[in-house]
Amino acid sequence: MIIESIQLKNIKSYDDEGCPIDFRHGVNLIWGENGSGKTTILEAIGFCLFDALDYNLGQFIREGESEGEVVLNFKHHDGRSYAIVREIRNTGGLKIRDAASGRDLITKRKDAEDWLNEQLGIEFGKYGRDLFQNAIGVAQGMMTGAFGVSPGVRKKIFDPILRWMSMTWLIKNW
Repeated sequence: MIIESIQLKNIKSYDDEGCPIDFRHGVNLIWGENGSGKTTILEAIGFCLFDALDYNLGQFIREGESEGEVVLNFKHHDGRSYAIVREIRNTGGLKIRDAASGRDLITKRKDAEDWLNEQLGIEFGKYGRDLFQNAIGVAQGMMTGAFGVSPGVRKKIFDPILRWMSMTWLIKNW
């Protein structure tokens, strides 16, 4: 999976115009003033892929708005582009869309979660959320947080991450 772009509508500092933020292949740099939305981009990626969000949906929506949307476009290993659509009203609805046609392929949340599990090889929800929050999208000021806990707690955090990384390496190098 290669993330191609993300579009945020009425999400924190992003307004209802929802201009897409495009990513290039490889490493991307996001910079800007404090409060400009850099962290929100990473939070939105974690929310789409793993249902990872450190606070309630009401705090994720732009102040004064009642709904928002995050659309994460990515290129799949089958060569097609898909979009994960998270509509935020009262709940964080989840759909999978064909990016080329704009047609919704999966509209039921559970079916979309299962599809993401299969595509990512990571459980949508608790395990994926833990992986994201401790290894991929570590919150500001928390980079060393998981290392400072007791050995038993640290083992519970890192064993699944290291197991996933080992499996990923084996699959890619098989």
